Amino acid sequence: MKKLIRRLTRWAWRSEIATCDGLAELKALNMDGGKMELRIESDPNLALWQAKCFASMVEKSPNYTELKFDLAGEFKGKYEWITVLVQKGNGKTPHQLRAEAEVKLAEAKIKLASLDDVLMRIACDTSDPQTRKDALGAAAAGVTLGGV
Repeated sequence: MKKLIRRLTRWAWRSEIATCDGLAELKALNMDGGKMELRIESDPNLALWQAKCFASMVEKSPNYTELKFDLAGEFKGKYEWITVLVQKGNGKTPHQLRAEAEVKLAEAKIKLASLDDVLMRIACDTSDPQTRKDALGAAAAGVTLGGV
């Protein structure tokens, strides 16, 4: 059974490569300094069909869809796989979403530090022992959270 599965898999892989031959030709694939240049030449109708396929994949996602492709042929061993990001025109990339989250986190840390200062001032300025104890406890909790 295992041999049959291997043979069928090999046949399917060869059939897929044979089907793709001539549809598009990879002209260049260069990766330098974190940048990648990929140049493919294909029939314009094929490119339109691919774009429609990508659009249908990203239709129900909020921002983008990532597609991972295993590489074969002359790039096998040099680059095992590539990831293609298909982004909606009004969506954001993972990098953009992370950058926004980092800004919000920095703003939250500043606000937390400010609240810690206010609670410490309240604790130092009050003569009521219970208010001082509550403010010091809240300030201590804020300092712990601020270190996260």
